[in-house]
Amino acid sequence: MDSFERQGIWLAVGAHIALAVGMGAAFLFSLPVEAEPPPPVQVSIAGLGDAMEAGAPDAAPDEGAMRGEETVTPPPEDEVVEEVVAAPEPAAEPEPAPIVKPKPDTSAADKAKADQAKAEKRRAKEAERKRKADADTKRKSDAELKRQTEAERKKQTEAEKRQAAETERKRKAHAAEAERKRKATEAEQKRKSEAERKRKAEEERKRKAAEAERKRKAEEARKRKEQDDRGKKFNPLGPKGGGDGGTVKPAAEVRQAASASIGNEVKPFLRACAPSGIGVSDLRVFVSLSLSKDGSLLSANVYDVKGINASNQSQVEPMKRCALQAVRKAAPFKLDPDGYDVWKTHKIQLKPN
Repeated sequence: MDSFERQGIWLAVGAHIALAVGMGAAFLFSLPVEAEPPPPVQVSIAGLGDAMEAGAPDAAPDEGAMRGEETVTPPPEDEVVEEVVAAPEPAAEPEPAPIVKPKPDTSAADKAKADQAKAEKRRAKEAERKRKADADTKRKSDAELKRQTEAERKKQTEAEKRQAAETERKRKAHAAEAERKRKATEAEQKRKSEAERKRKAEEERKRKAAEAERKRKAEEARKRKEQDDRGKKFNPLGPKGGGDGGTVKPAAEVRQAASASIGNEVKPFLRACAPSGIGVSDLRVFVSLSLSKDGSLLSANVYDVKGINASNQSQVEPMKRCALQAVRKAAPFKLDPDGYDVWKTHKIQLKPN
């Protein structure tokens, strides 16, 4: 309770007390007052009777009697004052003036009422001021609460957005990682499948090459046998020591000598055109030759290539072209014409190194 409220309460209490005192005084003044009866009038008629009997003319009436008023003359000390029993009827008494009730003194009550009205007005103003202050405080409090609520809602919304963005980022990252793993798995499977396919193809190629080599060797063995059988009847060097009983040179030896001679002549040209790169030295090119008796080249073709792998795969065709080019440039070859039946169809193996 502030000072204004305490002052208003004391003023109200004082006004009520003053109002009660004034009302009590007004009540006391309003009570009827009983008038006391007038005292009995004593009249002396001793002298009056003698005067009337004598008829004294000079006895003038009393001025007061002329005005209708009674004159009271005190009796002499030596006379006996008698109370007139049959006194004349007294003059009519004037009517008593109406009792005027005193007006109560309302100044204190009016002042108390005025003070009370002022106090109530002050209280009303104070209450209005307090109401406005409370309303302003409440408005500010509501505004602050609204601002805080809005800020908290905005903060929560931002947090939810960040959380949603983080969740979406993690989801996308997880999806991207899953996609990467899936592609990596597919690529690995594809690589393994391709490697398996290549392995099988290489195995098949090797098998076919081995089969072809086996057939080639069998064919060469058959031809060598035929040549050996023919060579038993042929002596390219003639009789040793000038006689007819000389030994015949074996066909295998003739063929080996022809391979060495052709290889030495082809080597410089092969080195000049051989491709370079990883794994090129692993390649072996097999060439079939058809020769005339003077060693000139009738035809040449590559019938097989060995040593092929993933690193030198792209160099196979250049190596085949280089081998044929080197053979053509090296011809004609310097071979013993006496062994023509052995080397007229000849096969050689060429390497880049």
